Amino acid sequence: MPPAITELLGWIIEHATSPRLVLAIEGTSSYGIGLARAVSAAGLRVIEAEQPHRRQRRGRGKSDPIEAHLAVLIALRLDAGRLPTPRADGDREALRILLGAREELKAPPKPSSATPTTAGADTKQLSPP
Repeated sequence: MPPAITELLGWIIEHATSPRLVLAIEGTSSYGIGLARAVSAAGLRVIEAEQPHRRQRRGRGKSDPIEAHLAVLIALRLDAGRLPTPRADGDREALRILLGAREELKAPPKPSSATPTTAGADTKQLSPP
């Protein structure tokens, strides 16, 4: 586990005011998956943090502290029996990746100005040595 995540987990546990702790992490199926896995492995509950709706952000601009505050408010309003848990591991994730790759293979090739034979090649005629 990276030292930064170990330090973060130590800080969370040290500052937790209750043994019932839930961490809302955005992007648990993409860029936040490493953190979500580490937090889960440490025995803490992880939920997927939903991004605030634009209507809630209107007039406040875009900033990480504002979005973090809005994400906390959204998480606190959730029904405790129906928390959005991450679904990024295991068979479901493997199947999602396979289906995505299959769709890419079935899709028609995208038009390109360069062909495989001319891509990056110098168009000058080379004379034999």
